[in-house]
Amino acid sequence: MATVVTPVPWKVLTKVYNEIQTEDLFLQKTLVPPSNVQKLLTEFVTYRIVRQPMSVASLGLPGDPPKQVNISVKVEEATQRVLQIFEEDQVNVGQLAYDWRLDIVNQGVLDTANDIVASLAALYTPKLTELKNRLKRRLELMFAQVLSTGKISYDDGVRNIQIDYGIPPAGDISFASNARVLSDLKDAVDDFTRNFGMMPNIIIFSPNIVDAFLNNAQVEKFINRNTFGWGNIKPARVSGTTFYLGSFPEFGIPDIYVYQGYYIDLATGNKMPYLPDSMVIMTHTSIWNLAYGAIFDFELEPSGRPIVTDVLVKESVVNRGTAKVITVLSKPLVYITNSYGIKVLEVTV
Repeated sequence: MATVVTPVPWKVLTKVYNEIQTEDLFLQKTLVPPSNVQKLLTEFVTYRIVRQPMSVASLGLPGDPPKQVNISVKVEEATQRVLQIFEEDQVNVGQLAYDWRLDIVNQGVLDTANDIVASLAALYTPKLTELKNRLKRRLELMFAQVLSTGKISYDDGVRNIQIDYGIPPAGDISFASNARVLSDLKDAVDDFTRNFGMMPNIIIFSPNIVDAFLNNAQVEKFINRNTFGWGNIKPARVSGTTFYLGSFPEFGIPDIYVYQGYYIDLATGNKMPYLPDSMVIMTHTSIWNLAYGAIFDFELEPSGRPIVTDVLVKESVVNRGTAKVITVLSKPLVYITNSYGIKVLEVTV
């Protein structure tokens, strides 16, 4: 009797996928509070931006009648369709001609059946790992684009995707040695607070401006006069791409992080930074959201019932049983609920 090859159930494969360790990507790990991650029943996310006038209650004396007020609350509602990451790769028996698992080759003897199984598994795992890393890097790039431009932009010649959340235009700041950097950063924090209603709770520096910041006369003078040693500057690596620089609470300046994340542009082979050079970016993490649209797959759910998940991984046997295709599908959307919750400053030195 012929053996029927049964693909691994998608829930099992997705569980394996989720347990794979990936690159430590700072933005998606730091910006979105867990409560702001949603898994949807549809492919659309609807959110409201509520702008309140921040007015103050009136006063009177006991016995006075209530004073009529008319609070002007501006509510903006937006609906956005999620995006899609849908990629596949395959493992086939032909790859064994040049991709035997190395430790098996080094033994000098091949136990055909077992060694073929082991070698196919050795091919399968790195492919699945890289599919996951590619998805995570795309998410990181979406966070970086919104953080630095207020937009998600993508154009591969087939799809041109542009989503604009309308953050204010970038300002500017000088990190020249004689500039009043701390005072200017304080002014920028104050401006952020006036527009957003709260102070930023994180500041991100491009790595190429750190030396100019540390060599600035006002920064050096403040550290030497008010603190011991490095004082407010307390470098500490917090991820594989990011280190914590310090904070200046005396100026109302929150935690500063230096982000050095890069990815490879396959079209050119060039190493590309997620965030552009020469930027200071202030934000408040409460505005950040990540939504995952529902997945519809009639092979898995013949009734059309939506599959509510952040990612779906499945395999199928193709080419008359000589190859397995691994498919990864996710429908994410990075979005913000207040355009004034991001402030970008372009730095000159």
